[in-house]
Amino acid sequence: MKVLYIAMLALVLGSAHAYQVLSPGFFLYDNVSVGSGGQIIAALDANSTVSLIVIRSSDLSTFSSGYQVNELYSRDVGSGIYAIVAPPGNYSVIFEANNQTSLASGALACRAGAGQMVHMDGNYSYSFTTANYSNTNVTILSSADFASQPLFVDIAGAGFNLNQDSVVEFLNLSLSKGIHTITLQSSGPQDLFILVSAQPALVNPLSELASGGNYATGVVSYGLYNISGTLIPYQVSTSEIVGVANITSMESTSLQYRKYNVSQHAASLQLNVQLHTHYKGAGRTYWLQDVADFNQSANTMYFEDNIWNDTLPDANMTGATVSGGGNVTSCNGCNQTFYAYGYPYLGINYTMPLGIKLLVYENNTGSATSVSFGYQILGNGNQAVQPQVMYDTVTIPGAYNSTILVTPYYTTPSDSAVPGDSYDAELVFAGEANGAQARFTKIGATMWIYYLDNGSIVPFPSAYTFGLNTAENASGIRIVPGGYGARAVMGSPDYARDIIVSNASSVYASYIANTSRYTAPPTTVPQYIIPQSGSAIAEELQAAIPYALVLIIAGLVITLVRIAMERLFGRER
Repeated sequence: MKVLYIAMLALVLGSAHAYQVLSPGFFLYDNVSVGSGGQIIAALDANSTVSLIVIRSSDLSTFSSGYQVNELYSRDVGSGIYAIVAPPGNYSVIFEANNQTSLASGALACRAGAGQMVHMDGNYSYSFTTANYSNTNVTILSSADFASQPLFVDIAGAGFNLNQDSVVEFLNLSLSKGIHTITLQSSGPQDLFILVSAQPALVNPLSELASGGNYATGVVSYGLYNISGTLIPYQVSTSEIVGVANITSMESTSLQYRKYNVSQHAASLQLNVQLHTHYKGAGRTYWLQDVADFNQSANTMYFEDNIWNDTLPDANMTGATVSGGGNVTSCNGCNQTFYAYGYPYLGINYTMPLGIKLLVYENNTGSATSVSFGYQILGNGNQAVQPQVMYDTVTIPGAYNSTILVTPYYTTPSDSAVPGDSYDAELVFAGEANGAQARFTKIGATMWIYYLDNGSIVPFPSAYTFGLNTAENASGIRIVPGGYGARAVMGSPDYARDIIVSNASSVYASYIANTSRYTAPPTTVPQYIIPQSGSAIAEELQAAIPYALVLIIAGLVITLVRIAMERLFGRER
């Protein structure tokens, strides 16, 4: 997927002035900078006519001293919104009282033709599109102050009243990729000018952290290097993600375990990724989870997978959307249905040291996309390496052009209640399920994440130490450099500082490559990586056709137990 940069509406703002009473000859002014093909938009509300004058900023001092200067524009006007075409340059927009006048004013510069002049009496909708995750400024100029004539604004699911003592309002938003609509509602006739400036940005995970909050903790690629606060992007499009952890010790308690309906001494290791695909010409996004659940009271672990529809906030999975060994079910405490499968129903006994590989891969067949979830026991006490197990293969009918995507340029759509999810790859320790927290009292592990690149499994080059997409979280655990990438140790996390550039062992990566699912002749899908230099390098990523793994469920009793476990182990978004 290529990265597209789109600057929608270039914008330079002056200041806005609240109401002031001016004597004749006194004035307010705004400084604006006009680019090529630009214009000045001036708004004022006054109880008497004023002189609207535009001069070069370099002449302002002379004008203030009462001397005549060259005026680009000069006209006596009343309350209203005025568009003035101007050549490139720096200007002062002056609002001068002809009589004693109560006046509020504001001005800005933008490209000619940008924005929308609106006369409204009731409701009005304004739509725009963001190509990437964007920092977005919405500016609304009015011919009357918002205090005397309130304006209700709804955008991205958040509604509020503009009731300031001003004729100009600036709204600063962070919006995901997609189509957005601003809905306005006025109590009476009103002239407005609406300007939207959407500047593509990089998702900054640190900006999403709540003070004192706990998060799923491990190694997470957001497609970013963070070099002393400078964000350097890369993007990975692949058909397989692998997470590996070698756990030498682990003890934890589930806080409020009865509330969250989980075991008292339980935790999970989650591999979470985003699948971006298409259906009937429209993009869709599914959040994939491959999870090892640990019941530490019984030294037993289970594996489970979940698939959530991330295409829109609260979007559902249905039986027509997905089919596999599990079922579509409802989550506890949220408004979504999701796909879930648990394996094996009797669990697997484990002892330390415990080495686990989790892997997720997708395959396009033309008429559908299949997603396979698997694990491999790389060590279980003195036990030798076990064969890889692909325990569930799920089909998404009609999905095509699919890829597992890690990128800092997009988030999934959001609204006021549900924030957008990152396109990241997470290998994280967290609570068992249903949004629970695991409080670790003992932990020792080494871990890293890898992806399939041109037929080889290679390490992600960098990682943050927290995941934002899963609701389960952890405390008492910190991630530091070491081992074959990173080490999980006891301590208080420092998410802002613990950002790791990979030192993942090439020897271990080679071992993982030799045990990955890559066994068949490749097909070709594109991959684009932006290295530290910032130049785009297009690479061809080879994706294998996975072998089918048929899971035979024997007996009605086992089926009923399995379904019960699916409902028990669902992730909480």
